[in-house]
Amino acid sequence: MIYGPDIPKLQGTTTNGSPVAHVPDQNVMEVPRSILLHNSSTTLAKDFVYVNKIPFLTTISRNIGWRTIAPVPNRQKGTILRELNCLITIYKNHGLPIVSIHGDNEFACIQDDIGSIHLDIAAPNTHVPEIE
Repeated sequence: MIYGPDIPKLQGTTTNGSPVAHVPDQNVMEVPRSILLHNSSTTLAKDFVYVNKIPFLTTISRNIGWRTIAPVPNRQKGTILRELNCLITIYKNHGLPIVSIHGDNEFACIQDDIGSIHLDIAAPNTHVPEIE
């Protein structure tokens, strides 16, 4: 075409505008009083899941049913402890201290590093039902 822009070239090289805004990591909400009255402590079940070969650490609290998920770079002890300490702080700040954690054998490495929190490791070839 002699006059005007080259439409096929423009369609192949232009973008759809600015990127979508980032979703905030945390929405801070008050824990309902009924949950605090019925749950003086918290038990977590935790495991790793993969999405497109990217590992995520996921947890769910028993009785409350609050689920968390966080992308992690690897499944090493330091990474597990860092994410777990963040969760312990969040739960404690909301009046729900964590007293027990259930997971499979890959979490056995943190046994000596979590203080007074009881760590229950599932038997070989079994799983923690809530998190599976």
